[in-house]
Amino acid sequence: VTYLIAKKAMDAKNPQPYLESKQLLQDYLLTPYLELAMLDLRLKQTPAKEVARILDTYSDVPTSRNIRRRWIAMLAKNSPDDFIRYYPQSGATAELDCTYAQLQLQRGKRKQAHAIAARLWNSGQSQPQSCVPVFAAWEEDGGLTPDLRWQRLLLAARAGNYGLAGWVAKKHPQQQQ
Repeated sequence: VTYLIAKKAMDAKNPQPYLESKQLLQDYLLTPYLELAMLDLRLKQTPAKEVARILDTYSDVPTSRNIRRRWIAMLAKNSPDDFIRYYPQSGATAELDCTYAQLQLQRGKRKQAHAIAARLWNSGQSQPQSCVPVFAAWEEDGGLTPDLRWQRLLLAARAGNYGLAGWVAKKHPQQQQ
């Protein structure tokens, strides 16, 4: 079985031809794509440690990044402990950053959650709903100052995000307006 036959079968979610010819394709240049396609087919059933190992092995293969993003999002919903363990410290979405920060708050790790809140607050763009409790905890603990609100209002206005600027202005203490 050639690579193209195995690839076509994998695209049709049929791993059998690849599994039958795995030894023959072992040293083929494009085999990592088949390995990642195989992982993608069984992502939900594969233990987190094995997924991490495979993704690390093939981290230079472009499709691994998409699989990793889907896997991390899946962990966020289904396996909080694994999500915390394998969460990427850079390159994640704001949604996942806030989910991570919420889990850190639940575990009493307020400092880590506040660092994420501060980074995401410093933006002229609206953030996902999952950030609301993170920002609220940060504010409650004294991290969100009037100066930081003012900075975000200016960032939002400069970015043309007048809805966000208006929302921040409403939340801004009266004496500062």
